[in-house]
Amino acid sequence: DEGDRGRPGGGADPFLDFIVTQAVPALAARVPLDPRRRTLWGHSYGGLFALHALLRRPQFFSRYAAADPSLWWEGALTLRAAEAPAPVAGGRETTLLLMQGASVEGERPPPPPPAGVGAARAERLRRQRAVPPQAGRDLVGRLGRAGVRAEYLAFPGIPHGPLLAASLLVVIGLATPSPTVAGMESRLIRGARAQGIVRVTRHPFLWG
Repeated sequence: DEGDRGRPGGGADPFLDFIVTQAVPALAARVPLDPRRRTLWGHSYGGLFALHALLRRPQFFSRYAAADPSLWWEGALTLRAAEAPAPVAGGRETTLLLMQGASVEGERPPPPPPAGVGAARAERLRRQRAVPPQAGRDLVGRLGRAGVRAEYLAFPGIPHGPLLAASLLVVIGLATPSPTVAGMESRLIRGARAQGIVRVTRHPFLWG
């Protein structure tokens, strides 16, 4: 899928092993970490990695957050892997927040490929558009039935790129008891868009 960019893709499992066996233990040796608030967040390909980590190690992180994940990658490989997810073991709650913006929510039809785009890029766009708009919601439903506390959060009007920053503000709320503890609420109440983000982060899913 990355051939049109001249770089290889994949490597999710070695990277996940590095996080689990090296990065987190190294951090834990230096600063106190609360495993009940251990959160993995990613956007685009990073969001796809967060979903992959949830399917492979559903209880290493307590919270997984995927913003506009690239569900189309490798012929929707992650969606196919999640068609029959293994039940999550009891003992600790595992949370997923899947967020998608305007590009998926169908607020406007996808534009045709730009003029002069190469064949590989055009094929990549075709694969992206082959994933049904409801695929993210359906994935949340399947994981919820497998025992994950899963929720879908739409960001109407926010395209793929800007969703990175918008989703990060929500994930700060997901990983902390309240906006006040995070030190964010007083900074965010500055205009209509900021107030909208505060309302999103007050969603009962985050602190219920």
